[in-house]
Amino acid sequence: MPLAVVAVLLLSLAAWGQQGSQDLDAKIKEIDQKLAELQQLKTELETLRDEVVGAPGVEKKPGWQDKVKLTGYFHARSTYRDWDVDSFDLRRMYITLIGKPTDKATAVVTWARIGTDALGQTNTDWATAYVDYQWSPEWATRFGQGANSFGLETGQSSSQRLGLDRAAVLEGGQGRPLGLYFAGPWDRGLWVMRKPQSGSMWDPEVVLGVLNGQFRNTEKDQNKTWTLDLKWHPTWGQFGASYLTGRWVNDMGLPAAPTGSTDRRAILGYARWDPPGSSWALQGEYTAGELFGNDICGWYGQLEYDPYPQGTAYAKYERYDPTQGTGGGEYDSWHLGFAHWVDSNNELTLQYSMGTNRQAATHPRRNELALQWQAGF
Repeated sequence: MPLAVVAVLLLSLAAWGQQGSQDLDAKIKEIDQKLAELQQLKTELETLRDEVVGAPGVEKKPGWQDKVKLTGYFHARSTYRDWDVDSFDLRRMYITLIGKPTDKATAVVTWARIGTDALGQTNTDWATAYVDYQWSPEWATRFGQGANSFGLETGQSSSQRLGLDRAAVLEGGQGRPLGLYFAGPWDRGLWVMRKPQSGSMWDPEVVLGVLNGQFRNTEKDQNKTWTLDLKWHPTWGQFGASYLTGRWVNDMGLPAAPTGSTDRRAILGYARWDPPGSSWALQGEYTAGELFGNDICGWYGQLEYDPYPQGTAYAKYERYDPTQGTGGGEYDSWHLGFAHWVDSNNELTLQYSMGTNRQAATHPRRNELALQWQAGF
């Protein structure tokens, strides 16, 4: 082989080796850069973990987000009526902010959109704004604007109740005579609450309240409303009694109510049979008292059956006499419904009501078919 050819081959091999070494160095530098980026990402993820759940072996310091909770739900409803116009309604919407500044104190504020309510109005305002203080495991106080615990349905959240609305004697409106809590279950005042610790079924839960008696409006006179609720919780369900006495000033312009101050008082007894493991439940309430200058009385009974865990069928009959002793003004109705939980946050309820409002001058029949969607968070 000529010497010139050998020289060319040697030079080519040297150049190829030098280029290969440069490419390898470049690859190593690229890998080192990637490793550095991954290490930086690992450090950032560990920092984020420590902020959210705390570093391993180190107690996490509570932040403001640990002391505040946001909850709420709304009811969208479609209603067919044979006595009035059909409608799509946003029946209720509640957004609640719960703050817990200390282990013993809890502050609750609820913004509500209700429409139409028992008075036929649409309201957007503050439903609750109160502070609870837990003096001991047994005793607590509530001060501000909160919901009452009168009986079963009045003190029950609308997100938990099976029927689409409370019994007429307790709330009314929506084509029915007005009941005791016609402007909603809320009032302003002070409550003293006792939660039993003995474990005995005969040891009652007690709620004593002294209130304005004007619902969410300001006080109009020196009269105060007193409430007392006694609630027992045996293994087969619950039962109890409630007492309400005070005066209410017609500051809403209700044509059905006298002007000035009138008595608003009632006594109520209730029971609910709901034994563990049973597919059946039964509850009822009876109320008698005075409202708008008239003696009143009313009651309902409700039978429930769970065909499967996410579904409940119910039948409810109610009767209410808003002008007891005068005759001709009674209201009664059957409500047949089925509630199905789509998931833990969404519930569908279909209800057919067959009622008669004898106070109505025209179209006393109150037949309705309603479909309601409840969405909660």
